[in-house]
Amino acid sequence: MPGVRPPDDGHDKRAWRQSARAARRHIDTDAWTEDLIRVLRDWPPLRRAGTVAGFLPLPDEPDLSGPIAVDDRWVVPRVDPDGGPLRFHRPTGALVRHRLGMEEPPPSAACIPWDRIDLILVPGVAFDRRGVRLGRGGGHYDRTLPLLRPDALRVGVAHPDVLVDALPEDRHDQRMDALALPTGVDLLR
Repeated sequence: MPGVRPPDDGHDKRAWRQSARAARRHIDTDAWTEDLIRVLRDWPPLRRAGTVAGFLPLPDEPDLSGPIAVDDRWVVPRVDPDGGPLRFHRPTGALVRHRLGMEEPPPSAACIPWDRIDLILVPGVAFDRRGVRLGRGGGHYDRTLPLLRPDALRVGVAHPDVLVDALPEDRHDQRMDALALPTGVDLLR
């Protein structure tokens, strides 16, 4: 199974994204989801967290919204149409499809304040072993993560095939505190 191939220009995030997307096409997302659910279901920091921010997946992301997101501790993001930070809501009621392809709560859903989030599960196209995340390029999580409490645990949801030694990092990029892999959770700090 091919992994992410470093581009010729190691600082070109667009080239890194292309390589990571190619590697992701070979990942069995259903198996990845099952393994992550097993890992996260009993992970003590997740069990202790009062409010957990998850995400509703795009087609190549694991769907964690089922077995582990079954209580009222879970919130999911809504993308700000004006480019602001993500807003979090309880995943109750009808969801709407965002133009990027994922589902999200409707605009009328009540927001959960950022300072109430104890742990956030963060998707990414690729991650490195230092906790640097390569997102899809919109900057939504990089604008949102600094608004959380400093003690809120930031957990990147990663697959080994998109985990590399070092990704390019800009000043505004937000690092993860841990990586949730199908084999376990690696604490980075």
